[in-house]
Amino acid sequence: MPIYSLSGENLLGLQDFTAHVNLNFVRGAQLHGPRGILIGTGKLVRHVTFRSVADIDCGALKDLIDQAIIALTLLFGTHVPPQRGTMNLLEGIYAKRSDVFAMGLTQQRNSRGLA
Repeated sequence: MPIYSLSGENLLGLQDFTAHVNLNFVRGAQLHGPRGILIGTGKLVRHVTFRSVADIDCGALKDLIDQAIIALTLLFGTHVPPQRGTMNLLEGIYAKRSDVFAMGLTQQRNSRGLA
């Protein structure tokens, strides 16, 4: 399972299953999931499930990733350089999954004027 970290602290993890992909937020219990997409009942971890490219909501994911970065920054005092955008992180996550997800993300970004 690929884990994405910031200054040595785990931030996100990607779980690949047969019929879906979970994007795990290591400290997701602290986050406020837009549109109710954040799932889980554990003490710390929450996840977003994707069964198809159509499930990708770039705006909601960007909001969650921004919240996760801010929470980690406040908790551990990590510094996030301004040139590291969450869309680049999101693209990296989907590129790890498959070309299909990466293509779907690019298509959604283009249709929303985010290219």
